[in-house]
Amino acid sequence: MINQFVWTDLSSYRPRESAQFYRQLFDWEFTNQESYYVGGNKGHPQVGIYETPLFFQKIKMPHFWMNYIQVNGLQEMVRKAKQLGAKIEIENQAFYGGKIALVRDPKGAGFTLYEGQDLKAFQTDSYPIILSRELHTSDAAALVPFYRDLFNWKIEQMNDHEYHIIGEDDTLLAKIVEVDNEFKGKYEYWVNQFGVMKLSASRQKVLALGGSVVSDEEERFLATDQFQEAFFYIVAA
Repeated sequence: MINQFVWTDLSSYRPRESAQFYRQLFDWEFTNQESYYVGGNKGHPQVGIYETPLFFQKIKMPHFWMNYIQVNGLQEMVRKAKQLGAKIEIENQAFYGGKIALVRDPKGAGFTLYEGQDLKAFQTDSYPIILSRELHTSDAAALVPFYRDLFNWKIEQMNDHEYHIIGEDDTLLAKIVEVDNEFKGKYEYWVNQFGVMKLSASRQKVLALGGSVVSDEEERFLATDQFQEAFFYIVAA
């Protein structure tokens, strides 16, 4: 799984309330492991939720989903990311039997490098499942060299505003999508796609639980939870 996504978690000012939202939306079961909520189906961990660090709360960083990419040689990857124009927020911090570094790409979108073997999201035979990720940015073309050179990813241009990140088995790992600031807001961020069996039922649940539907497409919609900040897609799987 080197240089591939292995985990995702949510930074929330009120993690307990966030866990309640996603438990009701996706039927995830959550356990509190030293103030880190781990959720999933049938005992298989899929996501985490934790309290936003005070430093980020003081600068009013919004709630956000964070994606973890497994790497070999964390320090070398951090050095390489810096050379390519990234900013390092957290470095060499212990996490789940390994070490992590929180990186912001040259446009400001955050992701986490993880060196270790214990952290893994399980794909189960029940829904929802994490299908893929999308990077929403104001300049997609500018970020292609960064991610290609950092992770040795194969990146294919689909059109003027969209690029696909292709895995070793020719599967779609993620997309880099150029989005107008008027739509995405001032931040650059990675967005998860959660696959469900019944799209209309999930849409109704989001609204009933106090979340919002930001945009509606034919086979998916962009939503937020009750705090109206952390974006995620729900897609027909």
